[in-house]
Amino acid sequence: EIVPINSNSSVNKKYEKQKFKAYYKNGNYYIPKLIKIKGETGIAINADDYMNYVKNTQGIRSVKMFIDDTLYFSYELDKISFYETRYINSFIDYAERQQTKKNFQKLWKEPGNKLGIYNVAENSGVISFSDNKIHKIKIRLTDCYNNSTFLFLRIQGTKADKINDIKKETLKYNEDNYIVKPKFRASIKKGTLYTNIIPEYKTFPKKDQLYSDIYELNSYLIPAHENIYYAIKPKDLPKDLIGKALLVNIDKNGNYYPIGGTYINKFIAGKCKCFGKFAIVADSTPPVIEIEKNNFEFDYSESNQISFKITDNLSGIKNYYATIDKKNIIFEYDAKNDRITYIFDNHITYKTNHQLYIEVIDKKNNKSVFNFTFFK
Repeated sequence: EIVPINSNSSVNKKYEKQKFKAYYKNGNYYIPKLIKIKGETGIAINADDYMNYVKNTQGIRSVKMFIDDTLYFSYELDKISFYETRYINSFIDYAERQQTKKNFQKLWKEPGNKLGIYNVAENSGVISFSDNKIHKIKIRLTDCYNNSTFLFLRIQGTKADKINDIKKETLKYNEDNYIVKPKFRASIKKGTLYTNIIPEYKTFPKKDQLYSDIYELNSYLIPAHENIYYAIKPKDLPKDLIGKALLVNIDKNGNYYPIGGTYINKFIAGKCKCFGKFAIVADSTPPVIEIEKNNFEFDYSESNQISFKITDNLSGIKNYYATIDKKNIIFEYDAKNDRITYIFDNHITYKTNHQLYIEVIDKKNNKSVFNFTFFK
C-alpha cells in the first residue's frame, strides 16, 4: 500500500492510502501499474504475501528499499529488544491491523518511533518527488534463512498542491498536549504519540445507563504509546452513585471497558493507552461467584481441589477472601480464566463436613458472599 503522509499528499489523485496487487513472476513480484504521487508518501508492505513462493520461510528478517538502485531505507527485525516491543504499533500500519488483522510493515519511520532496527533511513523513508520523472523502486525482503525475494514498482511524483494555509491545532509527539472542554479533559504526555496528529473531537448524546454524554477524541485506529488521562463531568449522576462511577472506553461494537473511576473536582477521571469514545457509567452490581462442577456434588472425597469462577461485569475484581471452618485459606487466582482454586492440604481435617466462606469485592466496593458446605 502507498500512504499519504499528510493532508495535502495524494496517491493516484486520492488523499487516502491505496492498495496495489503485486504479481509473481520468475521468483520476484511486480506492480505493473505506474503509481502517481503528490507530496510526501510512504510505502507499507504485507511482507508475508511476498514470501509465499520462498521455501522454508520463517518470517521476514530484513527489508531494504532502493530508489533508482540507491539504498534509501532498511531495517533488521532481529534487533528488537523487549523494552521496545510497544513501538511495533508505529512500525506497522496500526489502523490496518485493527480493521483487517493484517500486518503491513511501514517502510518509513515516524519521528516518535524509537525502535533500534533501522540501518538506513534517508528522509526517514518518506518518499517525495517533485521532478515529474518516473523512479524505479526495488524492495528486497530476506527471511531468517537468507532466502530473498524482490518487489518492483514505479513511482512518478510531483509537488503537492498548496492548500490554504489555515493553521490547524496539532497534537505534537514531542510535547505535552492538553484538550480542555467544558465537560471533557484529556492529557497526552510527551512520548505518547508517534507522530503529530490533528485532534478530532466529537460529542454524542447521553444514552440509557450512562451518566454523561459520549465524548470521542480521534479514533481507536490511532495508537498511543503511553497512558492518556481522561476526565468527564457527570450528568444526572445521583450523589449516592458518585463512589460507584467510572470511566469506560466504548469500542466499535458498543462494549464497555473500564479505565478507572477517580472523582476529582467534580470530574470522573481515568486513563488508558487508547483514543476513541468515552463516557461515565455506575457500577453497583456485585461480582458473581459460581462453583465449578464436581462429579459428586458436595462430596469432595475423591477430589484434590475445589474451584470457583469469579467475575465482574464492569469495574473488575479488586480482591477476594476465603475461609474453611473459619480458618483463612489461600486460593490460587487465575485472572485470565476468572478462576480461583484451592488445593486441599493439611489446613483441613479429612472425612468430615466443612464450611467454606468466600467474599469477593470489585473495584467499586460491591461485595458478594458465597457459603458452601462440602464433605472431604
